[in-house]
Amino acid sequence: NEVIANENDESVTHDLVKQLVDGANPVKTWRKHRKMTQAALAERAGVTQAYIVMIEKGERTGSVDLMKKIAEALAIDMDDLLGWD
Repeated sequence: NEVIANENDESVTHDLVKQLVDGANPVKTWRKHRKMTQAALAERAGVTQAYIVMIEKGERTGSVDLMKKIAEALAIDMDDLLGWD
């Protein structure tokens, strides 16, 4: 995989970028990139695992505050969770 550096000097793979550009759910894509379980993300974000599942399936969008917590838990900018459509 080709590696691309982002503005924070973190290397991301071409596959990660392609998945996001192709419309994959950003929460799920970044969570998997971080090798984090749904349960771990839910705990860090202060919600249930079931709610993370609903967000990843597109059944819920999550509030701005929750998306901010998810972004922090994934160590990414909130912008990385938005705007890939």
